[in-house]
Amino acid sequence: MPLVYRCPSDRSGNLSTWTSYVAVIGPETAWLGEQPRRISDFHAASNTILLVEMENSGIHWMEPHDLSLQQALGGTNPHGKKGICSGHISEWGYFVTQRHAGVNMAFVDGSVHYLREGFPWEMLNRLFSVAGAGTTDVDVPPVRSRPRRDHIIGLSVLVVSYLFLLLRPRRERLEPRGQ
Repeated sequence: MPLVYRCPSDRSGNLSTWTSYVAVIGPETAWLGEQPRRISDFHAASNTILLVEMENSGIHWMEPHDLSLQQALGGTNPHGKKGICSGHISEWGYFVTQRHAGVNMAFVDGSVHYLREGFPWEMLNRLFSVAGAGTTDVDVPPVRSRPRRDHIIGLSVLVVSYLFLLLRPRRERLEPRGQ
């Protein structure tokens, strides 16, 4: 498979023949299915999504299989569902878990936009429309990381243990006087 069909962040492995980029099929989308669209069908090519990213798609790069509009409207990086997703990680560390940050989407005009996780599904639906009723210039909620409770509890136990040792009452050694 040519490497252009796989996102560099896709963790499915170099020997995989699964594509990372798929079309979204639907009556108002850029892809009707078997029948092609003309460029004159698009009212605003810069506001219509052509291809979306899909990590671990399970779709062979030459297979004529893509996402339905309903699957795509499940949101960016839907948990446990087939949909638009990527291997892009936003933040990680000792106290937070890794989070998917968003997905790349190619538009009809050839531009590529990075839509963050949490992008409103209503706006996403408009971006799939050939009417071009959407815009990518919207405020989206920040990516929230999930705390790593095991690390937080471990550090808390360590701090409490040190405090206990430092603040515990000490017995003074009594030595006999005069000796």
